[in-house]
Amino acid sequence: LIRQHLHHINDKFRADIRARSLFLEIIRQPRRIGHELERMHRYGVLAAYLPVFARVTGLMQFDLFHVYTVDEHTLRLVRNLRRFSHPGDNDSLPPHCAEAVTRVPKLEILYIGGLFHDIAKGRHGDHSDLGAEDAVRFCRDHGFSNYDTHLVAWLVRNHLLMSATAQRKDIYDPAVIADFARKVGDLVHLDYLYLLTVADIRATNPALWTPWKASLLGELFSATR
Repeated sequence: LIRQHLHHINDKFRADIRARSLFLEIIRQPRRIGHELERMHRYGVLAAYLPVFARVTGLMQFDLFHVYTVDEHTLRLVRNLRRFSHPGDNDSLPPHCAEAVTRVPKLEILYIGGLFHDIAKGRHGDHSDLGAEDAVRFCRDHGFSNYDTHLVAWLVRNHLLMSATAQRKDIYDPAVIADFARKVGDLVHLDYLYLLTVADIRATNPALWTPWKASLLGELFSATR
């Protein structure tokens, strides 16, 4: 029945404050966010409500790292983010995750950043910049403050910054740490970016997350703080 009535999710529905409020209520729930987004995806509701997500549904990524389609990778990332709030289920996670997730002001910013981080894959241009533009439109449509909107867009635009710094630069060089710290700006951005980076790597490929990567990211995080 849901699939048969997806045509009702049109521009008028997407602009309805009730629909927008209900979508944010789902994002702000303390548990089962990944499960509910997965169900919305399975029945076509997520792609109908977010047309930009429809463009990456079933989109393959032909590289040496990603083993999932963009939509599956994205939903796995959001599930990883949600699990940070329940450290008892994540014995293999760096200890910084459990600490950082309690400090971030709003978890929904983290989830929306994760939902949009790869939303522009497959388009011409930098997917990080294009995805940030999509994220800004979503946040403004859903009543986010200017600060929260800019924070979500910054996360999407810079979601590869921390992993690239940790794996490609000498993180024991004070100049590298200082440059990274300038780009991040403050502790709030650092906490958000660290959590998104860990969730992203763990959702890319089951074999990609290793103790070595965990150590590199953890040391970069600590040095930057």
